[in-house]
Amino acid sequence: MTALLVFLNIKLYFKYPVPIFAPVRGMSLGLQVCPCCVPPVAIGLATASLCIVATARLLLGESRGFASRALRLLSYVLGAVVLVAAVGLAALASNGPLRARAFAKLCESLAKEPAMLPPRCERLGLGSALAGRAVVEFGPGPGTNFACLDAANAPSRWTGVEPNRHFEAAQAAAAAHVSFPRETAWLKGEDVDVPAGSFDVAVLTHVLCSVDDPEAVLRQAARALRPGGELLVMEHVAADDGTATRLAQRAFAPVFEIVGNGCKFRRTADAIRAVAPGLFEGLDIDEFLAPVPIPFLRPHIIAKATRAAS
Repeated sequence: MTALLVFLNIKLYFKYPVPIFAPVRGMSLGLQVCPCCVPPVAIGLATASLCIVATARLLLGESRGFASRALRLLSYVLGAVVLVAAVGLAALASNGPLRARAFAKLCESLAKEPAMLPPRCERLGLGSALAGRAVVEFGPGPGTNFACLDAANAPSRWTGVEPNRHFEAAQAAAAAHVSFPRETAWLKGEDVDVPAGSFDVAVLTHVLCSVDDPEAVLRQAARALRPGGELLVMEHVAADDGTATRLAQRAFAPVFEIVGNGCKFRRTADAIRAVAPGLFEGLDIDEFLAPVPIPFLRPHIIAKATRAAS
């Protein structure tokens, strides 16, 4: 597949030597795309790119009219854009470090969006529930939740569990205004080994969508909590079957999983209910539509529970 993409890029570049194909050629040759790892969505986009250019050539032929030249140029530009997307997705899918770095940059940009602060700080309770308490946060990413914390709501200590070390600088910058003790274990949530019963609050926001085993991470959170400790979860989830939102989620899922570094549209509420017996009590799950601009990302849940006594 990689050889085909490179061949098509070079062929198109030399046959139609317009500047827009130069970056396409460079991406194909320089992003270490693993041929065996090219995802179907990238193959589909590459095919679509070829079809766009070929169809324009077939329908417009060698006509020299202004409209024909303009339409041919438009088809080349559109084909190049689609091909760049295909090569980019192939590179991200097959190159783990590149995908992790790109995902960190994406999350840093999204963290600047203030629309999600009220759900985090008020609805989930991060702006009032952490004062003086020992907190473990699974998947803190760029430290978005630090925006909910100030001197009046400072935890006694904070420990993050995050596998993507590309978040390190952003996390430090986000915590610049806080003074409580904090540390990050750069490990997957399934793999971390924190002392049992050592935390008062476990926070998980927008992390269960991308972990390998959500139930295993929830069990790790339960293990970390002392009896009576709080579990606080906020997550985007799969919409109801048969809705337009669910259809959109299914359509964009292949791209979203690559760009989101493994993020999936899951029935997270079911996973929480599955692990709750014997581990958590007083489970409350609230469904809501998040104030985000992309409709298929709006279905969310907030889950709160208390660690059951051993």
